Amino acid sequence: MTEEERFDLFVQRADQLAGRRLLRGGTLSARLNLRFDRNGPFVMEMNEWDEEDFRSLLVDLRPFLMQKEPILVGKIFNMCERRLTSNEIRTHLRTAREDWRQAQKGAGVTIEIDGRELNPERVVDLMLNAKFFHPGSSEERAELAKLGPVGKLLSDYVFQNFVVDAIGIVLYLAHTIKVARGQGLFSFGEEQ
Repeated sequence: MTEEERFDLFVQRADQLAGRRLLRGGTLSARLNLRFDRNGPFVMEMNEWDEEDFRSLLVDLRPFLMQKEPILVGKIFNMCERRLTSNEIRTHLRTAREDWRQAQKGAGVTIEIDGRELNPERVVDLMLNAKFFHPGSSEERAELAKLGPVGKLLSDYVFQNFVVDAIGIVLYLAHTIKVARGQGLFSFGEEQ
């Protein structure tokens, strides 16, 4: 697959992602509310998305996150860096790439299980591969079970926050590619 074809596929899949029902309202967000009253209980609540809509969204988002996929976000950023002829757009994409790195680090929530930190990258991996798409290994299922109700809520929040950030970056990158290609700002002289 040529780089031009990979750009085309990235934009096509991003458009498909943008058409998902959860994104149509334009208000997809991850929210975690904590309430404490000195005389009452400590309450943690998180917004819940329709599970079928969320799974559909994840099916479309997953190829942008998987190492072996031709449209992995990091690979597309690399292609843009190599092929863009506009320094201005390249600078904007470098900022977006830093936003991508920050999204992968998480929402500032640290989860620790038995003295071992469950970092955001691991949370995303567990959610995608052990909760939503595969049964996961026995170790992964045990790791999820150890979370308990508070840990589950926090890991769900970390995951939802990552999904929101990832979608924003994918859609921004796709839009930038469309604009740059429309203006002839990519150079494909040497295909790999």
